[in-house]
Amino acid sequence: MNAREAAYRALLGSMREERFISEALEQWRKTDSPSARDLRFAREMAYGAMRKQKSLNHYAKQLAPALKLKRKERALLYLSLYQAIEMDKIPIHAVVNESVKLGKKECHARFADFLNAILQKIPNTTFTLPQGSDAGSLAIRYSYTDYYVQKLLDCYGLDKTIAILEASNAPGKTMARIRANFESLPGIIETPFKVALLENPQDHFDSPDIYIQNAAPVALMGAMAKTLQKPPGSILDMCASPGGKALLAHDLYPGAKLTVNDVSEYKLLKVQENFKKYGVDASYSVGPEPLSHDLIIVDAPCSNSGVLNKRPEARWRITEQSVDELRSLQKRLLRQALDLLNPGGIVWYMTCSILPDENQELIKEEGLWKNCLFHKVITPNSKGWDGGFACALSK
Repeated sequence: MNAREAAYRALLGSMREERFISEALEQWRKTDSPSARDLRFAREMAYGAMRKQKSLNHYAKQLAPALKLKRKERALLYLSLYQAIEMDKIPIHAVVNESVKLGKKECHARFADFLNAILQKIPNTTFTLPQGSDAGSLAIRYSYTDYYVQKLLDCYGLDKTIAILEASNAPGKTMARIRANFESLPGIIETPFKVALLENPQDHFDSPDIYIQNAAPVALMGAMAKTLQKPPGSILDMCASPGGKALLAHDLYPGAKLTVNDVSEYKLLKVQENFKKYGVDASYSVGPEPLSHDLIIVDAPCSNSGVLNKRPEARWRITEQSVDELRSLQKRLLRQALDLLNPGGIVWYMTCSILPDENQELIKEEGLWKNCLFHKVITPNSKGWDGGFACALSK
């Protein structure tokens, strides 16, 4: 299977909500052993086509106004348009030839002929996107849900919203938290740990002295650590998988007894693998935690609105209904954490969201703002920082 076919199958599986693009491409990597170049190519095509769906659909209508396609056909068209319009180093004839070939294999000859005809129009078409500053225009231009863009406008205003949308469409940058003294890596921040930007991440994957982690959660946890009067004797991470925040808590407080919790044994397997690699001892629990603790981390499931450049599927799930459902879960987890907190203890409530509905407003609605010792929102930026929220709460 070549890179284009792998990207097509990954994109189609994601559009069908069968599995994430990352999972499909990882399976392809294991079974077909593609070159690093082909893997990057497939990832850029699949992620880009998923991320830019709304813009690509707008382009498609300029080529064929009465467009009505099945999901398989739409996936291939989006993949073709992304290559032809967004990836300017690929010759149009290569896009046409390979796309038509794939159309004959995966769809049918009539669609392949149709695809050939509309792709041939691209060199002579001047594509346009809405240039307005309203939510609908921005949603098409930057490719997000109307609901999400309107929420950003309401919260941050036009200029900040555009900066967030652009940063969330940029390729993700791989950062690592330094657990030992790697002087050869350029330090970005002191949080109190160094976080470095990795040019060749694969060179460091096996090292127990660094952990692949964005600067944003490291900075937020480092700031919350300043609210503790003394090191905690026990720590609970309630939503631990894959374990990055629990590992950071261990590195902050190596003398504390660490318990990691999640909803299933399957989720905890990844934590156990990581902790074995990094030499961390911990207790593991599934479901309700019976013991109380001095520090409880609630890295709550959320809309992922702060990490949309890394999770291309997530942007299409940000709707009013989905956010309301997440808020109910977030409130329940927060209340459970407070119930398990020892006297004088602290809850670190965190999300990968930049929407106040999941963050500040939720804390206020629960009547807990008076218990807030620290809170901060970080929005995605051009330096590669993710977005996220953190709030340290006393009982």
